[in-house]
Amino acid sequence: MKRDSIAMKRILARRFVIAMAVIGITSAISVAAVFTQLRKVERDARLINISGRQRMLSQRIALLSVLVDEKQNAAQLATIDSLEACLHAMAKAHAELSADSKSSSIRQELFQGPVGLDQLVPQYLAAAQQVVEQKGTTDDIALVESMATKGVLLGKLDAVVAAYEAEYDSRKMGWLISLEIVLLAVSFLAIGAVAWFVFRPVVKLVSSSLESLERTNAELTEFSYRISHDLRAPVVSCLGIVALAGDALAEKDWETSQAAIEHIRKSLVRLSATTEDIVGLIRQRLTDVSPETFKLTDVVNESVESLRHLPDFDKVDLQIDCPQELELRTKRVYVKQTIENLLSNAVKYRDPDMGISKVIISAKVEARDCHITVADNGLGIDENYRERVFSMFQRFHPRVSFGSGLGLYLVKQNATSLAGAVEYIPNEKGSTFKFSFPTMGA
Repeated sequence: MKRDSIAMKRILARRFVIAMAVIGITSAISVAAVFTQLRKVERDARLINISGRQRMLSQRIALLSVLVDEKQNAAQLATIDSLEACLHAMAKAHAELSADSKSSSIRQELFQGPVGLDQLVPQYLAAAQQVVEQKGTTDDIALVESMATKGVLLGKLDAVVAAYEAEYDSRKMGWLISLEIVLLAVSFLAIGAVAWFVFRPVVKLVSSSLESLERTNAELTEFSYRISHDLRAPVVSCLGIVALAGDALAEKDWETSQAAIEHIRKSLVRLSATTEDIVGLIRQRLTDVSPETFKLTDVVNESVESLRHLPDFDKVDLQIDCPQELELRTKRVYVKQTIENLLSNAVKYRDPDMGISKVIISAKVEARDCHITVADNGLGIDENYRERVFSMFQRFHPRVSFGSGLGLYLVKQNATSLAGAVEYIPNEKGSTFKFSFPTMGA
């Protein structure tokens, strides 16, 4: 049980870590996606701004070219400086936009296609540079003005701006919203998975533990009371009979003395049986038993041999119907202890009015579960007691055999330890107990 509890804790911890990792990863992806989109928006806005500024620079260069003449005054020098600054800015911006044009077939056509901007802009800048160097000849100024206002340059620059704006509008935040929805759905699924695969089992585990604790407390209360009674009663009885035996011996009443000694012997046998069952129960609770691989027939035969000393065992027709080659892997000691308890009860509570009683031990495997059945035609269990068959300290035939009342309770505990079950099936005459557990261990 302890090993199963540790395994369950590890499974729940592993599930929780996986779920938290999924939530963490989706959150990280969400944040990364937002930052990526923000960077793209920032880049798109910058490129739209640059492309729009190219159009403005083309017009400003044309205007400044018209103002350039051969005068050498301060105003003329300022005009030339402004024109050169505009030429430098436009050339630099063109280089960046031309490099970025490869990411779009539309912009690539505008820049590198026939009469594209990669051809027009250098021509335009060269003409404007001539204006600066020749101090404004009429032909150069006319060429610059014509390219900026009447040629295809302005149209191409407008087309670039429109292309960037169209791409931005088509992209905008749509994909980010879609991604966020997907990530949100994944997060909710992860939270749902945590609730279903972690918190739900935890709640069931806690609820089961509380029920088990309440049941254990109730059993402990009854156990304490019954133990104090069942251990004390034989001792008190023996003390009284010892005094009687002493008086009988003093009077040389050998018959009374022998009867007293026999009574003491029976009381001590009952005390020994009760003590043995209590020790077995405590050992079953505290010991962490490991699974073993074994043949069921070996365990059945060992159990039979260990009980041959019981009174009236020779009056039982014992039939064993178990597959010879049936191998199991489970906690062997619990299987053996259960078979011994059930067989012992079948022998002890045989019908004394019958010459030969019949007990059948059979086994079969169905759906990877082993089913062991012990059936007898003995005294059976009264219908009024059947709900308490597997409770502690239940004695159904105390006049026939005074047991501890823990045997069937121990059978139930063994079945639970094997992740199995035990069932009582009343017969028309006698009883049948069906003990089931997984063939490959618990």
